Amino acid sequence: MIIRTFVLIMFIIFIIIAAYQKNNIKPEETISRWVKLDTTGAPVANWSGPWSCILDKNTGLIWENKDINEGIHDANWTYSWSDGEGLGVENRGDCNFDNIRCDTQDLIRLTRQEKMCGLTKWRLPTAKELITLINDSPPVGEPVINTDFFLYTKRGVYWTADNRISLEGGYRFVGQGAMTISFIKGKETAIPYRNAAYVRLVTNEKQ
Repeated sequence: MIIRTFVLIMFIIFIIIAAYQKNNIKPEETISRWVKLDTTGAPVANWSGPWSCILDKNTGLIWENKDINEGIHDANWTYSWSDGEGLGVENRGDCNFDNIRCDTQDLIRLTRQEKMCGLTKWRLPTAKELITLINDSPPVGEPVINTDFFLYTKRGVYWTADNRISLEGGYRFVGQGAMTISFIKGKETAIPYRNAAYVRLVTNEKQ
């Protein structure tokens, strides 16, 4: 009886370890790497909420959290790529907070005005920055990111700040575009500025 109990316990431990390895997330990484922040930028307990931003202690970057409240941070909205100074294509996205549609600069401007998490230097991430969020082994059917912290992430492509990139394949005739990161496979792909894609803003502003 004692032997059977010991074998059962060891089997359960093995299953737990295998599950963590499969998802490529160590328990201590979840606790130590990510910090939830409230609307003022104050830390929120990992098991609590709501939260407006996520601090990555590995990089020092602070990321926009998404919601489904139909405001400016709703995860369902998409944007065309525009720098607001003539580069890109304005107002080709799909969002309900702007009657004339929207672009990346609209989200940046409104988030800065809002002073989300007490910060004002929000911007598009570079491809190098955004790819640091990739989790290579997510649960089946989930986006390649830690969804315990990055809520409502879509299995789609997200804009980066990298621009003036020569397009290839079916987009070659368009000329240039900006880089995206796919949260389906974690790959980089350049697409036309006019295309609608998701956005997650970032800042390295000191709190």
